[in-house]
Formats: sequence, C-alpha cells, structure tokens
Amino acid sequence: MLRDYLNVVQEALSAQKEIYQVKEQRLHLAQQEYRQLNDAWRDKSSSQTSLNSRSSSSSKYDPEILKAEIVTAKSRVILSCLCKTQIGCNLCGTLYIMDFRCDDKKRDYT
Repeated sequence: MLRDYLNVVQEALSAQKEIYQVKEQRLHLAQQEYRQLNDAWRDKSSSQTSLNSRSSSSSKYDPEILKAEIVTAKSRVILSCLCKTQIGCNLCGTLYIMDFRCDDKKRDYT
C-alpha cells in the first residue's frame, strides 16, 4: 500500500516538474519579448525626429501601440513569475507531505 502511494506521489511530482519547466520556458519567452519591446521603445524614443518624419503607415512603430505592447508583455512576465512560484510551492508541498506520510507509515509499522 505504501509502495502504491509512493508511486502515485512520484507520478504527480514528475507531472508538476514538467509543468514547472513549461512555466519556466514561458517566463523566459515573456522576458525576451519584454526586453525586445523595451529596446524598440528606447530606440524609437531616442530618434523621435526620425519617427515624426516618417509616414504613420507602419503601425508597428506607433509609440502608443508600442507602449501598450510593453505593458502587456510586462504583465505576462509578472503572471509567469507568479505561476512559476506557485508550481514551485506545490512541488515543495508535495515533497513535504510525502516525507511526512512516509515517516507516519514507518512509525505505524514499528
């Protein structure tokens, strides 16, 4: 019975580890996107005269759209950090419960 329980917990733990890795990858991508948008904003704001002299046919360089994209990217970074932290806490909690129950089972049999 203990072996079955440990197998189930081990499977749950490995599933949570996989989720954690995916969250870590998403966080990395969100941070990359935020940096790229921030760099684009910095480049565009430093060359404001060239931005104003161009026609506004390219909405990709519109300062207002760029600002909104930066805010959205920053929100994704924050959300990814929170999700990653939550999964990390779940992993720690699962390990703690597993250790606690294993200790309990050992005491029952002694």
